[in-house]
Amino acid sequence: MTAGPGRVQHALRAMRAGLSPEPALRLSTGGLLLMATAGKDPLRADDLTGAARAQLHILRDRGIIGNAGTPTEAAAPAVRAMAAPNVRLTADIGVATGRATWSAWLGAERAVVAVRTDPAGDDLAVFIVPPGWAPVMAVRWLGVGPRPQPPAGGAVALPADLLRQRLAERATPPPPEAARELRTLWSSPLRLWGVRAEPGHFGMLILDAGRAGYWQLTDAPADGSGAGEQERVTLTPLTARDVWRRVVHSAVSADVYRRKHAGAASGRRG
Repeated sequence: MTAGPGRVQHALRAMRAGLSPEPALRLSTGGLLLMATAGKDPLRADDLTGAARAQLHILRDRGIIGNAGTPTEAAAPAVRAMAAPNVRLTADIGVATGRATWSAWLGAERAVVAVRTDPAGDDLAVFIVPPGWAPVMAVRWLGVGPRPQPPAGGAVALPADLLRQRLAERATPPPPEAARELRTLWSSPLRLWGVRAEPGHFGMLILDAGRAGYWQLTDAPADGSGAGEQERVTLTPLTARDVWRRVVHSAVSADVYRRKHAGAASGRRG
């Protein structure tokens, strides 16, 4: 027996409501550190500076820290995730003023996500979410979505210095021998971002070229010409779906790596 369209839509809305994070905590870096350390030692307002006491008030007001200065029962899984994460997931985007950063600590039950949108600021938007939701939040924050013109053609290689120069200055001309795909990419607004997952050093660098699509950035293999060879990089086209999958796969791979090495260490101790 199949559910009618109305019941399906109701179920989908309920799922989205359950996965959507609550409104962000607005914390400083110091406030985030207080949240992490509360799992080890109770926080005493008398021992804190005025700025730290203000952060403690926010944590108490949101039900993260109780009156005893320790995590509440509801917040304990999130604090444990920060103290000893199963996976550490980070992303950053190059912007004119530096780098906008996104960080997550994934635990067994909850994950803590902290977003800094102003590289020069100290303000963080902090969310507590199910661990499986953290990679989805990373992809959304990075702005990954369909492109009107998916990338066509194969991978292209070019000097790394030339790409760095183009990222800094849009007027930089492409290489004289550039293929059509590279010229199309070159004329588009470019944004470079990266994702990393630990343990295990998983992740990727992506060049977002707007209507020219997504391109994964990797080191080009050396051609064997010897000393003085110019560093080159390879740009490989990806669809938005490919990017989504690879971000999620990075987090999953890091957790598999952790489990494997934890099991190996346990076996050696036995």
